Amino acid sequence: MSADEYKIWVAAFKNALLKLDSKINEGQRKILLGHYGAPDMALSVKRFAEIAGYQGNRAGSLQYGKLARKISEEIGEHTQGDQISTIAEWRGDLKDGRGHGQWILYDEVAQALEELGWVKKDSLGEEALSLNTTKQSFLITWKEGNPPYSFEDFKGIKSWRFSSHKKARVGDKVYLMKQGKSPRGIFGRGVIIKNPYQDDGVWLVDIRIDKIVDPQKTLFLHEDVLFKMSPERGLWYTNFSGVKIPDDVLEGIKNNRCWKLISNQVTAIEPEEVSETTYKAWVDQRIGQQKFRDQLIGHWGGCCAVTGCPLQDVLIASHIVPWKIATPNERLDVYNGLLLTANLDKLFDAFLISFNPKGEILISKSIDAKALSLLGIDANMKLRKIESGHLAYLQRHESKFRIMESRGSK
Repeated sequence: MSADEYKIWVAAFKNALLKLDSKINEGQRKILLGHYGAPDMALSVKRFAEIAGYQGNRAGSLQYGKLARKISEEIGEHTQGDQISTIAEWRGDLKDGRGHGQWILYDEVAQALEELGWVKKDSLGEEALSLNTTKQSFLITWKEGNPPYSFEDFKGIKSWRFSSHKKARVGDKVYLMKQGKSPRGIFGRGVIIKNPYQDDGVWLVDIRIDKIVDPQKTLFLHEDVLFKMSPERGLWYTNFSGVKIPDDVLEGIKNNRCWKLISNQVTAIEPEEVSETTYKAWVDQRIGQQKFRDQLIGHWGGCCAVTGCPLQDVLIASHIVPWKIATPNERLDVYNGLLLTANLDKLFDAFLISFNPKGEILISKSIDAKALSLLGIDANMKLRKIESGHLAYLQRHESKFRIMESRGSK
């Protein structure tokens, strides 16, 4: 997540909570503030009920879900399944002392509560990050040529692949290790602000960097110093981020004179403010796109415009003329859209397929027969229906498709 995206989400939650302030009942407010103040901002459904004083678990979950639904409606973020997922992440694998799975409050929601003044970092006991009393430290690896591509790109909150997802928790420290071309060594430090989560099958953690130097110019600790602390090559030269730093090595890093000298002179990189105009445009876009999707589901009977697949969880509202170049009216015009399965959407969005005025599929010559077979695409596919309103949009898409085909054939 970039700095701007993080600030936008915080602003969205702030705006929603401010509008809903008078509509939040006592029980919902107790759960929300209790969630913020819990260790690692993690609570089970049972604790929801206990904090609000409800008799049964269901009542606590129901009330918190109602609050989350209201927030969801305000920010235009419609979630599938449990509405609580608008403001928190379910982690069935992170058990509390009674063996219950827990909901982890999103850091953006916590930040919004702080900026609204509804909570203070020390008003509910220790700050949530400091309540991890068994803090560990891990190495995060980076090579030149890989993202983030420049020193400036390290600004804000970063999502990083993480191999030790079963061990890491909010509040654990991470040290950034430059690998690849010499010089190699540690050039930054940060803290995990969100428990490990999966995205497209990859385990990630969100980290906030608090100390960093430009790794292309200098380092906190060079590799020769690190090897004196531990000669284990598997610790310093690894392809995986998330290797745990042994306690004795960690003490060596903290007590190193160079680390102390440089880190005391380096301040955290702060994300830039997001303008109100940027925030409003983002919110309008999210709400507009959800409205557009709802219209397409109705127009195509909840099924893919080509295959007839009825699984809405895998269907994507695909613009024929892309959102970023469409006029405001075109962006929400139901005829400027097709409800497509993910594979068709990706190909259509990349102009690797298109549709002619009869609705027949056009396939790029750059896709070989084997790839088409694996993707389940064949030349006999066509739109299940086509109306006059679609024609102008499809013509524009086909025109771009043919331009790209002509370039590819040269």
